[in-house]
Amino acid sequence: MNLKHFLVAGAASTLLLTACNTDDNKTSEKENGTEETATTESNESVVKDVDVSENDLNEAIEYDGEYGKYVITRIDTIDIEPSDEEKKADENATAKKAVVIEYEFTNKSSIPTAGNEAFALDLAVRQFSETGMIATDNLTLDIPEDSEYHALVNDSTKTLQTNESTKAVVAYGPVNPDENEVKVQSREDESLLDLVLKFK
Repeated sequence: MNLKHFLVAGAASTLLLTACNTDDNKTSEKENGTEETATTESNESVVKDVDVSENDLNEAIEYDGEYGKYVITRIDTIDIEPSDEEKKADENATAKKAVVIEYEFTNKSSIPTAGNEAFALDLAVRQFSETGMIATDNLTLDIPEDSEYHALVNDSTKTLQTNESTKAVVAYGPVNPDENEVKVQSREDESLLDLVLKFK
């Protein structure tokens, strides 16, 4: 794991630990009878096939997660060239195909967080073979500078306060859509969001 990925993973872990502590505090407040009553609308289930394309989706896909609200406007693929470290380890290393997702992010939590960190906690890009699930890595910081999506990387990593919004992007891979089924799913409950990506 290189330094960039270590920092992203560390930030997400810190956010998760802070959130757990916040949940503990809420539990204590509830036990003491001091928690205010609030109502939260549940997500409508979104289970559908989605065409992967460089064009915007015909209809944006909305998802309300624990940490943020996401309005997905585009799902595309990009090629990410191997890093210098990967080239040293394997002189035959080739470019990796990654799924890139462009979306509007609103921080719903009480914790300052960035769009790409919240995405990793609420949503997952997964691929499935005949033998089971194959993990993907967060490659957002590896999006090439000459990619049209690179301009959104800084906004994706910028910390937002509660109810602040930004346009963001994430990239996950490597994926092999020729051999595996690739999905975007809710981490909380796959039945809430289960997008089957269709590659041309």
